[in-house]
Amino acid sequence: MQTEKQKILKLSGHRPIGILGAGVTAKGISQFLHRHAIPYELYDQDLSRGSLFEEKHAKRHSLILCSPSFMSQHPWVQLAKAAGCHCLQEFDFSSRFTRAKLIGITGTNGKTTTVAFLAHALEALGFRSFAAGNIGSPLSQVLASDDPPRTDDWIVCEISSTQAECIQNTPLQALIWTNFAPNHLHEHGNLRQYFLAKYHLLSSLKQAQFFCGKSVSDYASTFQCALPNFTQVRQPSPKDKRWITTVFDLAPQKENIALIQGFWEQQGWPLETLLKAAHTFKSLPYRLQRLSRIHGRTFWNDAKSTTFSSTIAAFHQFKTPILWIGGGRDKGEPKDLFLEEIERHVAHAYLIGEEGEILYPLLKKRAVAATFSQTLEQALEDAMAHPPIEKDDTTILFSPGYPSFDQFKNFADRGEKFTKLIFSLS
Repeated sequence: MQTEKQKILKLSGHRPIGILGAGVTAKGISQFLHRHAIPYELYDQDLSRGSLFEEKHAKRHSLILCSPSFMSQHPWVQLAKAAGCHCLQEFDFSSRFTRAKLIGITGTNGKTTTVAFLAHALEALGFRSFAAGNIGSPLSQVLASDDPPRTDDWIVCEISSTQAECIQNTPLQALIWTNFAPNHLHEHGNLRQYFLAKYHLLSSLKQAQFFCGKSVSDYASTFQCALPNFTQVRQPSPKDKRWITTVFDLAPQKENIALIQGFWEQQGWPLETLLKAAHTFKSLPYRLQRLSRIHGRTFWNDAKSTTFSSTIAAFHQFKTPILWIGGGRDKGEPKDLFLEEIERHVAHAYLIGEEGEILYPLLKKRAVAATFSQTLEQALEDAMAHPPIEKDDTTILFSPGYPSFDQFKNFADRGEKFTKLIFSLS
């Protein structure tokens, strides 16, 4: 039987492995390769972290490992393929080196919470489990630990559309596809291609275990993509009160817990353990997180929201009109539905970032009260100056609906800054 090192050397043609992107994912890959004494070279646009990838570099490699941001049409990936390199996403490469059970989690919203909770619930059941993938811990990093996952362990993997469309050899024990809504259209070209990228994950299923939300099955019908006959489409029951006071009492988590429950029941595991796990699970930061109530205003931090659908879901949690802070960098999604929801739920919009300037006239045209505040600090100051909406409580919601890269490092950066701003008020 081949050792892991022998498998890697065979894949790499006994040549150094090229890694595209020198961020978090590259750190995981390098740890894994270093563990097996495999040479590698890093390439990144940031010259302080790696070299630019050129034709002369491509000729030095047989195997190229890609970080999630390097899609199949990326110029560097195309250059590598033209030079005869075999290109793999890090997740697809790493999955070849574990016998643990892999559960794939994909979707437009709610993936990270679903991954973190399912790993938590499996631990409560007595299994050893790991959360990996696009959640922030690359699979390669998990496998590079001193005590990596074993055959009886579970690895719950958050899989992005970029990773999904490129998967070639990842064996999934089960797949949960939480939901589907317009997103990443500037990367995939159109909504159908974005759907097909995630749909490709079904080819990796090794067991008849696929659970999806109704939006997924609806879009599958729209795009004439057949779902397996063992598909379970799960929806939350409005009569089910067992998840009250847990993270899963809010949308879209209500649908996600229904999907997790479907998977749980198919394994024949006790529901009581899942319920107990839900009550001990702490909400992940920056996901519709109630921060504080100051001077009759309640502040909610939903900085993780990078899509219209996640912000719309946040809107629907409040019975009265809200003061909304949103905006960021555009991803190419059509805005009509989003504008309608803003008009329906928002008393005043305080807009930030590149997209804030574009949204401002569109909202004014719809007679929605709006201010182009430009920065998060100014938006909060403007919102604080707004007269109370309710006598005893006014909701101020920071749920951007867009990526953060125009003004912040990432969603965690903007979430942390909003939290600091709020607590500086008290």
